[in-house]
Amino acid sequence: DRVVRRNDLAIKYLRRSIDRSPSGLAYLRLAICYGWGLGVEQNYVLEMHYCNKAIELGCAKAYSYLGQIYEFGTDKLSKDLGKAEEFYRKGAERKDPRSCKRLFNLYWDKDLDKAEEIGKSMVEQGISGMLSQMGQFYTYRSCFVEYSSDEYNSLIRKAIKCYEKAIEKNDSGAYSAYAFF
Repeated sequence: DRVVRRNDLAIKYLRRSIDRSPSGLAYLRLAICYGWGLGVEQNYVLEMHYCNKAIELGCAKAYSYLGQIYEFGTDKLSKDLGKAEEFYRKGAERKDPRSCKRLFNLYWDKDLDKAEEIGKSMVEQGISGMLSQMGQFYTYRSCFVEYSSDEYNSLIRKAIKCYEKAIEKNDSGAYSAYAFF
């Protein structure tokens, strides 16, 4: 009951914020509330509408939420991985870390070579958290695909190198993964 009141209050303040000074981030937060049914009845049409309003106001992160709607589908909208990729790419082109990671993860499930290419590109662009993601990627790849011992060792060295670089950048996600090795 307390959580419901807090969500209702959050919606009230978001709407007041938008009325006074429209903000892409406020529209995105409102979209998330509709997507999750927080303080309002869940409504994917309004979620998409407010994501688009957020994008119009320059909120690149909203692309990742639109992509996610298409990646997983809704009760009224079928999955469309092509559309999901399109939105993730638009966000990634604007250097939104969430869009970049969603795009990377989308390919991780479909095409390991393409995922590696995208991940390396994001590391070069300095996208936050991507070194740890790449470490996880190389670890995953070494465990679930059969390789010669030389290929396996090469992947493990790549994973360790990613974690070491991530630790140099104080990426908290790298510490426990590095400890594993």
